Amino acid sequence: MLTTMKRALLKGAWELNMASLVEVVEGLKIIVKHCGPYAICAEHDIIYAGGDDIELSLEEIKQLEDLSWHFEDGVGWGAFV
Repeated sequence: MLTTMKRALLKGAWELNMASLVEVVEGLKIIVKHCGPYAICAEHDIIYAGGDDIELSLEEIKQLEDLSWHFEDGVGWGAFV
């Protein structure tokens, strides 16, 4: 589970910026290190990966945010495409 400190870092990450193909791929490279290759799903305009219980470092969280990814409770990390 994410710590309070990590959740505070995530505040404001809900900007609905569309991720580029490179940002999606780079984000998936970070997430797959923590959950394996099959923890992924997609909806109409968003890709989700990792689930909401993976442990990421603060640096990885920052990297994902910089790559236009956001965190959603109960789902995990997502990128609008």
